[in-house]
Amino acid sequence: MSITPLKQTWFVAKTVLIEAIRRKEIYIVILAALGLSWWVFSIDFFNLEGISKFQREIVLQVMNIAVALTVIALGACQLPREFANKTIYPLMAKPVSRPTFLIGKALGVWLAGIFVMLMFTIIFYAGNWYLGTMPNNGLYLQHFWLQMVQCTILIALSFILSLIINLDAAIVLSFLFWFLSGTMLSAMTIIYPMSGAIGKFLMKVFVFVLPQLSLFDLSAKIIHSDYKPETNTWVWPPLEATTMAELTLYGFVYTAIFITIAYILFRRKPL
Repeated sequence: MSITPLKQTWFVAKTVLIEAIRRKEIYIVILAALGLSWWVFSIDFFNLEGISKFQREIVLQVMNIAVALTVIALGACQLPREFANKTIYPLMAKPVSRPTFLIGKALGVWLAGIFVMLMFTIIFYAGNWYLGTMPNNGLYLQHFWLQMVQCTILIALSFILSLIINLDAAIVLSFLFWFLSGTMLSAMTIIYPMSGAIGKFLMKVFVFVLPQLSLFDLSAKIIHSDYKPETNTWVWPPLEATTMAELTLYGFVYTAIFITIAYILFRRKPL
C-alpha cells in the first residue's frame, strides 16, 4: 500500500522533531536561559517600584532570542547535513518528493521551536508566579502564536541561505536578519525624515519588500499590560481577532514565498 504525501510529510517532520529533542544543544540553551531568568527574577533592587517590568522584559528578550536562534540553527543544518551524510538518497528512493521532503523538514523544525517555546513559557510563568505579577494570559497566548508565525519565516529563510552559502554563514546571516528586522523599523521612524530621496526609497523598499519581524513581537505590551482591578480591565488587552488574522496571513505569505524559493534552489541540487 502506497504512503500518502501527508503521511510522508509527517514521517519526515517527526524524525526532525525527535532528533532535535535528543540534541543536547537545546537543553543547554534552555538551562542557560533558566539560570539567567532565575537570577533576573531574584533581583529586587531594594524593592524599587516597577522592577517586575524590567525583569519581565529581560526574560522575554532572552526567550525570543533563544527560540529564534534555535529554529535558525536547526533549519540551516537540515539540508546540508542530509547531503553530507547522504541520508537524503534513501528517502528520495522511497520515493519522497522534494516538496514533501522540504515541507516535512520545515514542519519538524517548527515543532521543535514550539517545544522550546513551551519550555520557556513554563520558566516565564514560574518567574511571574514568584513575583506575584502574572501576565495577561490572552495577550501572552497571542505573543506565543505570533512568535511561531515568525519562526516559519526564519526557517524558510535559513533553508534558502543554507542552499547557497556554507552552514555557519547561513546561521549568522539568518540571525542578523532577525536582529536587524526587529530594530530597523523603530530606527527608521527617526532616520526617515532626515534622509535624502535615495535613502527614503531604500527604506521604503526595506519596509515593503522584506518581512518586518518586529510586528510579531508583543513583548512590550505584555511587559506594560497591568491589571486594573477597579475597572476589571488590562492596560493592553489582547489584539482583535482580525488583527491576529492579518498578522498571521502576512507571515504565512512571506513563508510561502521563501519556501518556494528554497524549493527552486533545492530542485536544482543533483541527487
